[in-house]
Amino acid sequence: MKNTVFACLLALGVLASPAAFAADVIVNEWNAVGSSKYLDGDDFAESTKADSYFGRIQGNGGNWFELVVTAQNVDMRGWEIRWAEEKVEDGDGTDHWYGDGTVDQGILTFSNDAAWSNLQAGTIITISEQTSADVFDLSTDMSFDGVSDWWMHVSTLDEASQGSPLITAVNNNSGVAGEFSVGNDDQLWAIYDASDVEIFRVGEDSVDEKISSKEVAKLEGDPSTSIVGLGEDNGGFYNDGTSSTFGAANSWSGGTLTQDFSALRGGAAVPEPTAALLMLFGACGLLGLRRRG
Repeated sequence: MKNTVFACLLALGVLASPAAFAADVIVNEWNAVGSSKYLDGDDFAESTKADSYFGRIQGNGGNWFELVVTAQNVDMRGWEIRWAEEKVEDGDGTDHWYGDGTVDQGILTFSNDAAWSNLQAGTIITISEQTSADVFDLSTDMSFDGVSDWWMHVSTLDEASQGSPLITAVNNNSGVAGEFSVGNDDQLWAIYDASDVEIFRVGEDSVDEKISSKEVAKLEGDPSTSIVGLGEDNGGFYNDGTSSTFGAANSWSGGTLTQDFSALRGGAAVPEPTAALLMLFGACGLLGLRRRG
């Protein structure tokens, strides 16, 4: 009896811990290619590596990152993406992280627009600063049907010119509305829900190798609520690389491996941690009653 009770308490403790609460939205990929460089090279001719959407262009599309929704019917209204390049300094030594890491370099806030109120598992959301890259139109495109089109895209500079922006970008470095930065110098992303609770965090510390200015950082595995972000104990999920896939499933190992979204897009329900806790409470209670009987 004591062993059974202990097992129940241990399971409840694990489920109740912060690590047990799944992230409904995760960072899937971000572009660390410098504005004057190319994927896998300093110039165009140095490599044939190319993004699946942009092809081989200078800067690989500029400042952008990619999210994946991992749970059904997610309401992202009022959520925030807080970012920083922790080791970036000006020529005069000014620390853009303001020295102690307590002030965010920038915050991207999702509006209360209905477009964010009911996101489906398997949705890819790309967020770019620019409205264009080379010949590519990067203006906001929220078209989505959950059948053949699972991709939503927002340009923060495009939204900055709108009366009711879908995302508001505040940059504590430049102070220019709509601007944000993505780089290879200890980039950090943190996702907060509307209650100001951090649900996911990832950065260069999560990547197996240091990211160069000719690479992207990405999740190398199928996206799910079980993905762990920041820290060494992340299961080796995140890595740097030169296979870039803006708005599409990540690929790695020279393009031989690709993310599988079928579990998310098949509509299979994933029990929320709170529901799992209730079920376990009930099971433990019934077990106790049977033991007494």
